[in-house]
Amino acid sequence: MNGIRCTSLARTVFDVARTMAPEAALVMADRAERIWCDRTGRGPDDWRRAMATRIAGAEAARGIRRARWVAGFADGRSESTLESMSRFRLHQLGFRSVRLQVPIAGPRGAGWYRVDFGLDDADAWGECDGAGKYLDTELRSARSVEHVILDEKRREDWIRGTTGRRLVRWEARHVTSPATLAAHLSALNLHPPR
Repeated sequence: MNGIRCTSLARTVFDVARTMAPEAALVMADRAERIWCDRTGRGPDDWRRAMATRIAGAEAARGIRRARWVAGFADGRSESTLESMSRFRLHQLGFRSVRLQVPIAGPRGAGWYRVDFGLDDADAWGECDGAGKYLDTELRSARSVEHVILDEKRREDWIRGTTGRRLVRWEARHVTSPATLAAHLSALNLHPPR
């Protein structure tokens, strides 16, 4: 042991939330919550209490309002940087009823499908995917691209047909700014609530 000291996960997230751009801080906070819950076996409420306690103990610190917002908005159900960024951009655009990883019963007791986003105030579903979902052999579980696309088409048809909601998709290139995502969603006739 060489005596190197490391900060706790909560302290690291707190410092990042105070000093980095909100997008980067949120990505890290989402991931930290997920890691903490997985490692400790405790729920997200315990993580949020730990963060709230750390923030309450540093009320005079620079960037405390941003840290409070990031900690309150963070959600470990985000499964990727793209999902965290998407949620942040949706919030910037005015979407307020955004649910994550929404379960939808599959056909004939075949289990559940999950949708990345329930955009309840727009009565729609949202999915954000990178190209790897279709192009990376490992992510496809060695299935062919054609098989993956056919499965995805069937899944989408089922979700739209059984819920009566449309499903819109976007990619990483669409969340580079609020304006870029707004333009993409507008082209799909999806608008934030007024």
